[in-house]
Amino acid sequence: MVLLRLIRAFFGLLFWPLRRLREFMGLPQGSFVELTVDGAVVDVVPRRRRLISWMQKRTMTVMSEVVELTQQLETDTRVRGLIVTIKSPVWGVAHAAALYDALKRLRDAGKEVVVFLPTGVDSKGTWAAMAASKILLGPEATIAPVGFQVKGHYAGEALRRVGLQAEVYAKGRYKSAGERLTRDEMSDAEHEQLSRIVDSFYEGLVAAIAEGRKRDVAWAQKMVDEAPFRGEAAIAEGLIDGIAYDDEMLDRLAVGGERPRTIDGNVYLAFARARKFSPISRPSIVAIIPVHGAIMSQSPVMFGGAIDEPIIGMIRAARANKNIKGVLLHVDSPGGSALASDRIHHELEALAKEKPLVACMGNVAASGGYYVAAPAHAIVALPTTITGSIGVVGTRFVIEPLLSRLGITSEGIRRGAHAGLLDAGAPLNEEERKVIDKELDGVYKSFLAVVARGRKMPVERVAELAEGRVWTGADAKANGLVDILGGMDVAVAELGKRVGGTAFPFVMSPARHSLPPLDPPRAAAALLSQIGLSSLASSVETLGSIIGTKERVMLLGPVTSVDG
Repeated sequence: MVLLRLIRAFFGLLFWPLRRLREFMGLPQGSFVELTVDGAVVDVVPRRRRLISWMQKRTMTVMSEVVELTQQLETDTRVRGLIVTIKSPVWGVAHAAALYDALKRLRDAGKEVVVFLPTGVDSKGTWAAMAASKILLGPEATIAPVGFQVKGHYAGEALRRVGLQAEVYAKGRYKSAGERLTRDEMSDAEHEQLSRIVDSFYEGLVAAIAEGRKRDVAWAQKMVDEAPFRGEAAIAEGLIDGIAYDDEMLDRLAVGGERPRTIDGNVYLAFARARKFSPISRPSIVAIIPVHGAIMSQSPVMFGGAIDEPIIGMIRAARANKNIKGVLLHVDSPGGSALASDRIHHELEALAKEKPLVACMGNVAASGGYYVAAPAHAIVALPTTITGSIGVVGTRFVIEPLLSRLGITSEGIRRGAHAGLLDAGAPLNEEERKVIDKELDGVYKSFLAVVARGRKMPVERVAELAEGRVWTGADAKANGLVDILGGMDVAVAELGKRVGGTAFPFVMSPARHSLPPLDPPRAAAALLSQIGLSSLASSVETLGSIIGTKERVMLLGPVTSVDG
């Protein structure tokens, strides 16, 4: 029996592609394609990471493939529309808005777009869902476009009570990365820039609700202020079109009592790609180099973010490979180490002298994330991308008061006026503060020069836009920090123009590491998140990972965590 089951499984796998091909080729008129948005939502993903996710049974949605799928569906006359089931996506506002744009284009092309919300959605999910021609909600679920908030937890007094002191040295009035470790409340500059970000997100949500439901802005604002809504109330308000359980959803789309046929979106896209004729001319192969997570140098205690050495290796490989005609740098990073950012920037600047380089920004590409994007010939960002934050910050912890409380005394022998500069014992004296200030001045001036050179902009103008100020993608474009608004598809098309033909992208992967690095900062951040201090957790995770290296930091303050 075991042998029989093995033989059956073998032939099942052998003929699986043929069965799927027959399903695709025999797709009847009026069918729907199904797409599930659940788990991590990303722009691009290396094949190795996708394989690991598949083996660990993690779901993942790749936005570049979603856009490609909707573009394929626009011209397929057999397909009546697309069913998008939104479950529990892990995403930022930029990706939710990008999904809205992709679905809206498909709807405008004359296809039905049905969004099914079996477990309900928050503001980001509502934003995406509003592109649909029909919205169905689970009977006991809630649609909650309640708006957005950025809330900070300030640990200054808490650290002082336990005998710890964080010394933060920042260049840029808006450079707030260390504020939550030293202050007890939000600074005026932080309040100003975060208000603009939240205003932008709120305006985008209201506009999506109004446009999607074909109502005026006042009505959409009313929906936000009165949210959340359960099923029947949402129907009465006109926010959704119906309610259904999973097994009833297709019944709501039946014509003449007959349910429509469906096909999985991944299967559809795979065979749609296979049907395309290969170009007669040699394709223009372009490499996608991801810079994802906090930017840092290799260290035994760091976690897997955007580590400089592997990224530099990918840049050099792309530069040396004659078959690679151009490079797309995909940045989804709040920044990090100034040194690591500069090393990556140097390699990209050298590559840009030889090959077209386009930078594409994801949810966040700020501070060091903007630094590495600066040498690109064109920068593409989503309207709700968080970018800018051109500034620098240095942070050190003073532990001497804590040690004194514990009865621990310190005594050392020094040679050199600044031998104790990086010692986490006593606070810095006036002379040592001047040394730190001078060093940060130099790093900040270098940052301004890098942006001015890359954007072909006077340093004085860059200085006006800098000061650590955070911008949305739309505001950044208005100020010349971004060239084009759009996602991966727009960035690939722009790179195609620059390489002189259609671009065929592939995602590069860094060299493999034998053992995963230790991660004390992430463990501490996870603990803070569990007790409801997620905004403080992001500061601890990123700053904690970099502080141990004695490096200066180009880092966005924790605006990346937006509730909604």
